[in-house]
Amino acid sequence: MDNHFLREQNTWDHLQVVERLATLRPTLPPERVALLDAFLVRAFQGFLARAWALPAEAAQRC
Repeated sequence: MDNHFLREQNTWDHLQVVERLATLRPTLPPERVALLDAFLVRAFQGFLARAWALPAEAAQRC
C-alpha cells in the first residue's frame, strides 16, 4: 500500500477524485461535509508525507 503514494500518476488521479468530491460538497448535510473534509485531509497527508520519495522532477510537477 505504501507504493500507492509513491507513483506520480496516483497523485494526479487522487486530485481528480478530490475535484469531483468537492463539487458534491455544497449538496451534503453538515455531518457528511465534516466526513468529506476529514477524508480529504487524511488522504492528502498520505501523499504529502511521502513526497520526499518521489524523484525531484516528479515532485516539482506535483
